[in-house]
Amino acid sequence: MVLDWRSFLARLNTNNPVLARHLTQWENESLCGYAGALWRHHPDPASAAGQMAAVDHLEAVAQRYFGHSVELASQLEFQRVFLTVHHTAPLFHPIALQTLLLAVASADMPQRIPVLATDWIPMDNMFFPRGLLLPTDNGLASYNLFGKSSRKKLVSQMEGFDKAAVAGLLSNLHKDTRKGAIPAPLGKFTCEFVEQFYLADKVLEKGYYREQCAVLNHLAWAQLFPAHPLIQLNISDVILPLLVESLRDSNSLIHAVLFDPDVRSEVLDVLEGVGGCWDRQRETGTCFFWLQHNQKMRPILQLEKDRLLAGEIEIELTPRTIIELLERGHIIPGVFLVFAQLMFVNRFSCVGGMRQIAYNSDIRDGLIRVFVTRAPQFVAAVKNFPMDHFAAGINAINLAPGRAITLLELMSSPHLLEDDWRCQPLRGAVLEASDYLLALSA
Repeated sequence: MVLDWRSFLARLNTNNPVLARHLTQWENESLCGYAGALWRHHPDPASAAGQMAAVDHLEAVAQRYFGHSVELASQLEFQRVFLTVHHTAPLFHPIALQTLLLAVASADMPQRIPVLATDWIPMDNMFFPRGLLLPTDNGLASYNLFGKSSRKKLVSQMEGFDKAAVAGLLSNLHKDTRKGAIPAPLGKFTCEFVEQFYLADKVLEKGYYREQCAVLNHLAWAQLFPAHPLIQLNISDVILPLLVESLRDSNSLIHAVLFDPDVRSEVLDVLEGVGGCWDRQRETGTCFFWLQHNQKMRPILQLEKDRLLAGEIEIELTPRTIIELLERGHIIPGVFLVFAQLMFVNRFSCVGGMRQIAYNSDIRDGLIRVFVTRAPQFVAAVKNFPMDHFAAGINAINLAPGRAITLLELMSSPHLLEDDWRCQPLRGAVLEASDYLLALSA
């Protein structure tokens, strides 16, 4: 459906008034201008307690992934911004690519494009980590790299693929290309892509699939923007050491939220029903942590005194118990804890999607209400923290109206990057993505 700008904003305001107000404020900006603001709008690094330890940890994760220094630390010291849209998967979904194109639309984009990708997701997630997504006239067609038994497993726990799995994928791609199910040029290019990147030694040597995705995307992106490497880190490798440090510090914001009964009680009430948090009445979301049990994620929606309850399972809410369960992988921090740690403790601006801009704003405002009376020492860390930008729901390059270009299409037609796409009005790029922006904002 083709909408004019005012009609689009009116519909968006119904489900996501925060994003509708934000777009109204930026409606006369260019794509380039908005992209530049993503990288300039970040917290003052001088106010980050223990900032260098967190930055050094991120650099160490990057070095483990890529086998050499990517000098991420030198950028994060002064420009504390991460894209947090992506789910861990190859960059085949249009949202994954279009978010990165927005990130490089500005003339003053950073030298490196840092991404924190969510790998605590099932293999059949929308970004389809389980295999490949190919564009067709009827949407995206999926081709499996992993078997059916992997569908509900978490990406974070998946072992890496091997040459035999890639051979099976290639066989299916060749077969459908011969049958005409995949257009011959696209089929040929896709097979060449798989052979070049999936069979690269740097990819195959990684033991876990989450690491393979990071390296594969790094190598593929370098074909398009070699001067601005993609540094994708997975949240499971990043957040746990940072969170454990906060759990051990009795003076930390996270420690107060979890273990001070008065603060915790008010946080639970104030953030009830907020996206990324919990709704105990409707039994959605989870209170602070997800429970991993029998290879499934179960919500924790009850708390009695100092115990978290998930059905018949009880978890003692003490630093020692929580740290032990986190390190064993028995529990996983929820969205609220992840962003509270990254933003308000480690001082990283997290530029996410069309829903994140809303729920992180609600989280910030809710915590301020609690801290003003219960823990005033934390108000300054939360107040005015920048989170009023988003990066998913903007189509920078399109093949046709409403038809965002995909990674394989752009890599096979790199001349499209020479067009003047960076100077287009922001509102035009948003309207190109209006269908899924409205659908995913609900």
